Amino acid sequence: MELGELFSQYGAQMFATAKRITGSDADAEEAVAEAFFALLRGKGQIDPERDAGPYLRRAVVNRALNQLRGRRRAPLPLPSRLASPEAPVDDRAERLREGLAQLSPRQAQVFTLRHFEGWEFSAIAAELGLAPATVRVHLHQATQALRLRFDTKEARRV
Repeated sequence: MELGELFSQYGAQMFATAKRITGSDADAEEAVAEAFFALLRGKGQIDPERDAGPYLRRAVVNRALNQLRGRRRAPLPLPSRLASPEAPVDDRAERLREGLAQLSPRQAQVFTLRHFEGWEFSAIAAELGLAPATVRVHLHQATQALRLRFDTKEARRV
């Protein structure tokens, strides 16, 4: 399948995945573009006999998580409308994104696929080449680390 066909088929789905992770249209577009450019440059291989969706999803998730890690190193200034003291700010989503950026790459992948994408343990295990028990361990570790970012009441909802 050609790159244009892949983008037509998977672009919107990959954008939605990246946006759920990054919380930003611009960052989501960048993550998707990087994943597709990697294919264009030949740095990614898709087996023509298999569905390209799982490969692209994994590439986009990894790039979106890398962007979150980059934010941790170089925080972006808040837009003026959000920096205003009277602006209603619910920072739980941002704290979750910051927490994801501090997890190990594998923990962040597992947490993202389970909670943002709704994948079953067996599907995550197959996609990442792990045993289902290992997926559960990574998810548990990720959840515990993320709970530290929230107070006790909020932690029950993560």
